[in-house]
Amino acid sequence: MFLTDRDILELLRTGSLKIEPFNESALTAVGYRLAFRDEWLFHKWEGRQDTIDLTSAPSKELKLQHGAYLELPPGAQATVLTAENFTFAEDIFGIMLPLSRLSLHGILSNTGLVSPGWSGTLLCTLGNTGSSSVRLGPYDTYISILAIGKLVSPPLRTQYARTAHVQDIQTRGESLLEKYSEQQRQIQTRVVNRAVLMTDQVESTSTMERHLAAGAAATLLQRKIILEAAQHYRGEGHHTGGDATVSIFEDVCSALRAAQAAVDSLNAHNRNLPPSDQIMARFGIHFGPLLADEMLGPALNVAARVRDLASGGQIFVSDEARVRAEEIGCPFHFHFIALAEVEGMSQPIPIFEAKPKRLS
Repeated sequence: MFLTDRDILELLRTGSLKIEPFNESALTAVGYRLAFRDEWLFHKWEGRQDTIDLTSAPSKELKLQHGAYLELPPGAQATVLTAENFTFAEDIFGIMLPLSRLSLHGILSNTGLVSPGWSGTLLCTLGNTGSSSVRLGPYDTYISILAIGKLVSPPLRTQYARTAHVQDIQTRGESLLEKYSEQQRQIQTRVVNRAVLMTDQVESTSTMERHLAAGAAATLLQRKIILEAAQHYRGEGHHTGGDATVSIFEDVCSALRAAQAAVDSLNAHNRNLPPSDQIMARFGIHFGPLLADEMLGPALNVAARVRDLASGGQIFVSDEARVRAEEIGCPFHFHFIALAEVEGMSQPIPIFEAKPKRLS
């Protein structure tokens, strides 16, 4: 017999079922929607594979990964642990079922029985059968629904015993999670707040398609101008392999000054050129957390989104960057542009265009 949301809440009240942490918004009329942690075991199988012998312990090493989101390319699989821990009474069981919303995008999840008496997290394997990569957000993307039932008579076996195979997977997964939790604690000591300047060249691809040599020369010059401006204002600048650059600064004002210096240099270069030969770049700035010695952190994602909203010659900043700049008296005006959705953030963020006060 499967239970309704009213029944499930009663089991939680009496202690016959425990869900920790419990998210009431995940409760449906006939089940509980499952989210996953920000750590997973990732598998990507390409081409013909050797036979996998399930009669012995798997020889392939599984490496734990984590991140702000789980991206599944076509043909990839990931084994995730649920964000919740479950404790089932001896007469309570569950069945994990796929979500149709994910299957519409090619993501299929396994079905599985959660036996009476189970205690712990649940394993779920996700596979991308579609033709496009799909991103899933830990803790806020539901990956499966757990239908919860009650046995009509007591089972002969009063205590759940995991099979050796499942227990081995669970044990290895938990061991990896413990090791990674320690690594996360060490990494946390290296997290700092910095200003991030992201840039790219407008219409560089179409320019190179018309004339590769001229387009490549324009991109190299654009990168040189921007990275030299970043260095002049004590930023750590890098190009990302194409026409884009990322630079890290101690404060927002230095990032703004570097961006404006690059705009001025590009304008001077373009002054006597026809529009088809002009080099135009766009700029996005955000202030937020980064890993001190790595180009890692959500601030880069936000800065890239802010940049993508700008046009050639424009400097766009997030609201956080604007507030920081105004706090230290940076000589720029800020004009509100729009509210923008940013992946991984629950609310849209305000975007502003920055212009030096000498131009107002």
